[in-house]
Amino acid sequence: MIEACGLSKRFQDKKRGEIRAVDNVSFTCQPGRIYGLLGANGAGKTTTLRMLATILEPTDGTALVCGHDIVEQPEKVRSCVGFLSTATALYPRLTAQELVEYFGRLNGLDEPTLKKRVDGIFNRLDMNGFRDRRCDKLSTGMKQKTSIARTLVHDPPVMIFDEPTLGLDVMTARTITAFIRECRDNGKTVISTTASSSPKAPSPSFAKSIPNTISRKSSSKLSRPTMFPRRPTDMSLRNVGIVYRKELTEALRDRRTVISTILVPLFLFPVLSVGFGALAVSLVGKAKEETPKVMLRGGEDSPAVVEGLKKLDKIEIVPETPDWKDQIINKEVRAAVEIPAGFQADVAQQKSDTVKIFNYEGEMKSEFATEKVEKYMKDYRDRVVKDRLAAKNLPETVLNPFEVKQENVAPPEKVSGAAFGGIIGYMVILLCMTGAMYPAMDLTAGEKERGTMETILSSPISRMHLVLGKFFLILTAALGTAALSVLSMGVSFSVLSHYTGQSGSGRAAAAGLLLKLGPKTVISVFLMALPVAVLFSATLMTIALFAKTYKEAQSYLTPMTFVVIIPAVAAMLPGVELTPKLSLIPILNVSLLCKELVAGTYHWNYIGIIFLSTCVYAAVALFLAIKMFQRESVLFRS
Repeated sequence: MIEACGLSKRFQDKKRGEIRAVDNVSFTCQPGRIYGLLGANGAGKTTTLRMLATILEPTDGTALVCGHDIVEQPEKVRSCVGFLSTATALYPRLTAQELVEYFGRLNGLDEPTLKKRVDGIFNRLDMNGFRDRRCDKLSTGMKQKTSIARTLVHDPPVMIFDEPTLGLDVMTARTITAFIRECRDNGKTVISTTASSSPKAPSPSFAKSIPNTISRKSSSKLSRPTMFPRRPTDMSLRNVGIVYRKELTEALRDRRTVISTILVPLFLFPVLSVGFGALAVSLVGKAKEETPKVMLRGGEDSPAVVEGLKKLDKIEIVPETPDWKDQIINKEVRAAVEIPAGFQADVAQQKSDTVKIFNYEGEMKSEFATEKVEKYMKDYRDRVVKDRLAAKNLPETVLNPFEVKQENVAPPEKVSGAAFGGIIGYMVILLCMTGAMYPAMDLTAGEKERGTMETILSSPISRMHLVLGKFFLILTAALGTAALSVLSMGVSFSVLSHYTGQSGSGRAAAAGLLLKLGPKTVISVFLMALPVAVLFSATLMTIALFAKTYKEAQSYLTPMTFVVIIPAVAAMLPGVELTPKLSLIPILNVSLLCKELVAGTYHWNYIGIIFLSTCVYAAVALFLAIKMFQRESVLFRS
């Protein structure tokens, strides 16, 4: 039974001001009857039904559905109602059976009862031929049958239909009409809308074939304000788990989510480290093996020096040309060495001179050539000094009375961690956000765009449970991305360490600089990524909820990448270290801490501050996400 008393709904529009969608409507619907709500397009029929289904909250007035107030007891009302409108779409990545079972579980049906109800409805609506077919592969008639099955799976005493046969073929429309007539005969209250009751109406089969009672708008002086705060609902882990499992099933069938959550973190770092590292080693090796051309300027009166340069291994000495600078810039010649006039004679007379080497700074092959020439000239200088000391019977220690030697006391893992550990925090934070971004957009703006937001809001599950179910899926994606990224880093560094350790001395020395990620480090980094993942998941879900489409959500969340990258990169700058103040700055604090953890340093006071502060930020973000899901202006923004 439905008793509407002075229902009114007003919306605020920035351009048109206040819009009265429904104004003071009252009516009563008795069990065992079918009621038609007639009116032109835009008259407020769908808005009225949405208020009866508690999807929208009335501005004034109220209604009782099966004795439950639509404002004060919305979850109980939805458990008694089967709601179907033109805006209640299907989840495209679920099969018809999975979707109907999902809503049956949300309505509290146990598994034996659910199986019996699903089999009965599928047999009655002739749906067995497509029960295992995904909803995005169904025809219009199949989708409408699935929607009605979803509406009736919990056997509600009240059924609300918004033009249920709109756009259907004659045979499908007759099947649905006959089924609704059976529901009436079984004592259910049925209310439906149509634009007109004339033979030319969009839904003639429904309007003409079922005896119905016509209800039109009526004024009432009994309307009363009903903008009461909704009573808090008890936490139900069962409902949260149902939503989570459904969202996980859909996410694993979504190509974009799988790519961003699994493939990118699993293969990005190995490609960057192993692939690019191997490529860099190969390029550097080829550059060192190349025989560069070095142009000789002057030196006609210094034959010994010139002869020594020409005998250098893997260097080709070429004669001077007027455009020697252009040749170096154009990489035709890698360097040029200028020997001053009378150089060899000046050296013999113990006079000082300057040998200049011209190169292309920053160009790898030019610098290699410069190093070879410079090494030869320094060796030549040392030989001259040695000969002069020998001529005067002086030992070489005269010029080198003592040596200064640096010796590292830190273990290799701390050295590599201090040098490159910042990249671990950067990659974990960036991939953690990337993993959460696509599920956050798909579960909010994507649902709006597909029309499934109203579908799930018509179920008896509370919005807090709905938010938490979606949030835990986004969190799983974020944590999964972070875990896979850390795992792929560890494997990549192990491969690189094995590769460099089995090669020459140069590669073996380089192996000592590779990051060593032990189990303790991996677990520590993952634990610190946990509150960051919660923060990202709640924040991204809240922001994406404001968007109407997936593309609009992307435009909102893309700038977030730069907001995250800046503090994450700042942690890699030299001289930036953890301080009490920096430990309170989101993202930057975790990135700096990860750098210390990778180096094997555990500042427990900072760890506590960072973990607690990040948890506070995450809790605030989650609280805002739940609040946003309570706002009609956000969920139904147009």
